[in-house]
Amino acid sequence: MLKFPTETVDEHITRIYAFGTELMYLIEGTKKNVLIDTGSGFGSLKGAVDEILAAHNNTNPLEVLLTHGHVDHANGSEEFVKAGIPVYLSEKDRYIYVQHSADAFRKGGLGVEEFEGHGTYVEEEDYIPSAKFETFRNLQEGDTFALGGVTVQTYACPGHTLGSMIFLIREEQGETYLLTGDACNTFTFLFQEYSTSIEAYEETLQHVAETLKGKYTKVLLSHGDGNGYIGILEDVCNVCEEIKTGKAEGLPFEFQGAKGKMAHVPGPDKGNIVYNEERIWKKDTVIS
Repeated sequence: MLKFPTETVDEHITRIYAFGTELMYLIEGTKKNVLIDTGSGFGSLKGAVDEILAAHNNTNPLEVLLTHGHVDHANGSEEFVKAGIPVYLSEKDRYIYVQHSADAFRKGGLGVEEFEGHGTYVEEEDYIPSAKFETFRNLQEGDTFALGGVTVQTYACPGHTLGSMIFLIREEQGETYLLTGDACNTFTFLFQEYSTSIEAYEETLQHVAETLKGKYTKVLLSHGDGNGYIGILEDVCNVCEEIKTGKAEGLPFEFQGAKGKMAHVPGPDKGNIVYNEERIWKKDTVIS
C-alpha cells in the first residue's frame, strides 16, 4: 500500500509528497479545509488527508482545488468526487485533462504497456481510476475560499496549460503564501504543443506579478522540495525576454519523447523555462 510522506509548513498548511515529484498542500481553517492538487492517482490520497485531519481533530468540510489538468496534479480526484467532496478545475483545461486522464496515457507514463504494478512501490490496488471531467466544478480567476483564519484566492496564469491557476493563501495570523503550481517555477515547461507561446505567457506573467507584488511573504512550489523564493515571477519574466531576444542559452532538452530547449542550466533559486523555438511568438501558436 502506497503511503504519502508529509511535512508541516506551518500550523495551517501540510505538504504531502506523492508518487513522482509532485507535491500537494492541505490547508486547514477553522470552518473549512482545502486540498490543492491530487497527484497522479496512485495510492489513497484521501486516506492520507483523512489521517492528517483526524490527527488534528479537524472535522471541517473539505474542498479540492486543482492547479491544472496534468496527469501528475489532477488524477487522484476520483476518491474525493465519490465521497461527495467538491473538486474544482478550470474549464479551460478540459483539453489536456481528457488526454492525461486516459488509462493508456497514465499507464504509459509508468513505462509499461499494461498496468501490472511498478516494482514494489506501486501495486495494482494503488491505482485510482480517473474522475470524469464533467464531475468537476469550474475554477475561475477571483474565486475565493474563506476557510476561517485562512483565505485562498485564485489567479489565472495560462501558459503551461490554458487553465493553469496559482493561489494566494492569506493567513490572518501568519504568513501569506503564493502557491504557483506548474504555472511558474524553476523549470517551467512551455515547450509542448498545448502550451502558449513565450510572448503570450510573458504578458500574462507580467500582469500577475504586478497584481501580486508585495502581497506575499513566501512561495510554495509543486515540485522539488516545495520551497520557492520571492521574485520568481519577475525572474521568469526576464527569462521570457532572454528567449525572445536570443540571449537564452538554448540547451537541448527531452522529456517523454518531446524535445525542447532549456533557457539556462537549472538552479534552485533561478527562474527557468523549457521552450520550443518554433513557439516563441503569439502568431506561431494556435491551440484548440
